[in-house]
Amino acid sequence: MIRKIVQHGNSTLTISLPYRWTKEHHLKKGDELILEQIGKNLLIKQEKDTKGALHVSVYKKNQIFLKRDLLNFYRKGYDDLILQFKDETPLEEIYSVLEELLGFEIIEQTDSRCHIKNVANVMEDEFETMLRRLFVVVRSFSDIMHDSMEADEPEKSIKALSMEKEVNKLTNYCKRVLNRTNLGDISQITATYSLTNRLELIGDSLAALCRYFGHDKPEVSTAILNFHADINEYFNQIQIQYFKTEKDVVRLKQLRAKLYLDFIDIGKSQTTDSIIFANLKQILEELHHIEISL
Repeated sequence: MIRKIVQHGNSTLTISLPYRWTKEHHLKKGDELILEQIGKNLLIKQEKDTKGALHVSVYKKNQIFLKRDLLNFYRKGYDDLILQFKDETPLEEIYSVLEELLGFEIIEQTDSRCHIKNVANVMEDEFETMLRRLFVVVRSFSDIMHDSMEADEPEKSIKALSMEKEVNKLTNYCKRVLNRTNLGDISQITATYSLTNRLELIGDSLAALCRYFGHDKPEVSTAILNFHADINEYFNQIQIQYFKTEKDVVRLKQLRAKLYLDFIDIGKSQTTDSIIFANLKQILEELHHIEISL
């Protein structure tokens, strides 16, 4: 469906609404509509999407699934959760999970009940900004991890683990907005959801590297350090190209070709640390998938 923009006065631009849509939703002069800017798209809605309060019973035997369930409720777009505790009150775990759920706050709690609500709906208008921030945080995480190994400072990598929660928070936010979005281009929504998932997986691999290097303090070869530095440059170029309208993929293909040649050589070495190498391999594969989707 195409609509032409009409100018009224010096600065006001308007478009007409489809007649059939206005009739189906019983719209008339003076009614209010909600406009949501999501990236380069403008979503017009009759009313804000809401889900009623979701009541969840929490038993001691299923508390091991509590984090997973809260993440799923958040990502699916629920704004109002009421947790009913049947035997124990796992508030410490709930507070820990909420650190990764942007906008979710506990507004009421007792020994047997916890009421969680979303208090930041307005943030959904900032999707592209948050997606850019997700790129920056994950790439910075990788830079810090490389620098800590190069300087042989395991304690620096342990401190960098705090970035894992920031990656998870931004990823959860992006997935939540994408699940709540009713834009017609489902293929673009699916592609962006896949992107956020791959950035989350890169964050997971970096966190695993942090824990391993920070606690086991392995010796890292020059070849591995150079390989990681090249991966970071590849990551940087992917980030630049992702937000460009006209993509220049030649440089990306050159970087990828060199990385896979180095990957083969390093894999043949008997002195290569297998755990570090496996995590860098995972990061490279996720970046490769992001690149070919550009």
